[in-house]
Amino acid sequence: MFSPDYLESLDLDPYNYTAGHWLHRDREEREVRYIKFDFDALRRRVVEVCDGATAIASYEKKEGTANRVFIFTTNNGKRLVAKVPFRLGIPSGLVIRSEVATVKFLQTNTSIPMPKILDWSIDVANAVGTEYIIMEHASGVQLDKKWDHMSPDQKIKCIQGIHEKLTGMVDIDFLAYGSIYDSAYPSESEQETVPFKEGFCIGPHLDLTYWDGFAGDEKYYHQMKPNRGPWKSFEAYCNARIDSSISCIPPSTSPNRPASNLPSWHGSPQSHIDLLESLRDVLKAVSNDPNSERILDASKPTLYCYLPKRHIFVSDTDPTIITSIIDFQTACIDAPFMYASSFITFLEPKDPPDSEDVIYIQVFIQSIMQNMPKLLAPMAVSQNFFRPFATCDMAWKQGAASLRHALQELSGEWERLGLASPCPVPAIPESEAKQHHVENAKCTAALRTRMTFAKNIGCRPDGWVSAEKWEETVLACVVGWNAFSSMSGMTLEEDIVLGAQDL
Repeated sequence: MFSPDYLESLDLDPYNYTAGHWLHRDREEREVRYIKFDFDALRRRVVEVCDGATAIASYEKKEGTANRVFIFTTNNGKRLVAKVPFRLGIPSGLVIRSEVATVKFLQTNTSIPMPKILDWSIDVANAVGTEYIIMEHASGVQLDKKWDHMSPDQKIKCIQGIHEKLTGMVDIDFLAYGSIYDSAYPSESEQETVPFKEGFCIGPHLDLTYWDGFAGDEKYYHQMKPNRGPWKSFEAYCNARIDSSISCIPPSTSPNRPASNLPSWHGSPQSHIDLLESLRDVLKAVSNDPNSERILDASKPTLYCYLPKRHIFVSDTDPTIITSIIDFQTACIDAPFMYASSFITFLEPKDPPDSEDVIYIQVFIQSIMQNMPKLLAPMAVSQNFFRPFATCDMAWKQGAASLRHALQELSGEWERLGLASPCPVPAIPESEAKQHHVENAKCTAALRTRMTFAKNIGCRPDGWVSAEKWEETVLACVVGWNAFSSMSGMTLEEDIVLGAQDL
């Protein structure tokens, strides 16, 4: 049962997270990604579901933010993928169950090419000892490995081809916001669901925004109860986003965010709550306004997913041909305004975008307009109106000044929206306007400083660094931060530094 190549593969640790480190909370991040299970049992299950295979020849381990993936090659030359999720706050079984249901739903109702699921289990008492999915390996080559070698015409045709494939998914009309599950889920879980097409239902939303986080992303329910859906109306959906945002705010006495470590523009817990309740007042006014039809039509429940280039597979000989799309774990039913930054996820433009980036951003948006106009409906109504609803969950991390500014921009759009009711967001008094602009400028500067610093030392905004670059990045971080700190006293406000230091 064990080939020489397979025995060499065993040098790869199946249980611990080895793809990288975090500059902040590394131990906690790695601990939640440790998975105790029977790897040999998983290997045996792969052989059992692979037609014609009798042994594993070799395997690779790949790790993302939310899953550990094993790519197995069997002794008959077939490649299968086994995916096991990390424990990131969502109850065991929900993520796998929803992903399987979503894939089956899309295979039944669209023509999106995706790997076939061969086996899955949400029972941690199974022989493997953890929940898992086993599926065929996607056909083709990952687009991110081809993109830099493609001509402009090929890139444009590829973007259009991707959106043509996804049209069927976006065009589906849903009865509620949330995530897709099989129709047996309600009776087995006693959770509220909304029945949908035969064999499927809409249940709790599986974005981490709505669930208890781990170290550094805790939720606090002293102000607001969990609100995870499903939601049948725009008002209920946005209320849940506001509820979730409030649950990110710790008590004023919490050791997780002591006031002494917060920059002046960040705002107190109560100031954040007051701003979020102002946003709720806006929501209530719009939901009861007789002239809100355009806003509500632009916010209908829509299924879409996180779509970086590595999730798209193309033909090795013709990269304009889309052969497979993977990882529908992130596919949820949201309002279209939540997908406004999809071009950033896919294109990863520079900041600010260069001339080439601008061209492909325009191509991307034009292609969406042609194939999936539903996603651009919020932009046609008002970006400023929808922005605070889309970004309110980041308010505590980014600062009250940012949310206050977004609410003022929303207020400035009110008359143009043609609503019958008055805007419930009061204008900032002239005596406070200057201070507001100063605080918003500091908030924006801190966020940009953090992003620039992360980019310059070679890590993600959340502080993640690949294992191969860990030592050089730590050195760059120490050198860069020392230089930045010594310079900041002369050129930057101290509270901008405070806002940027939590990398």
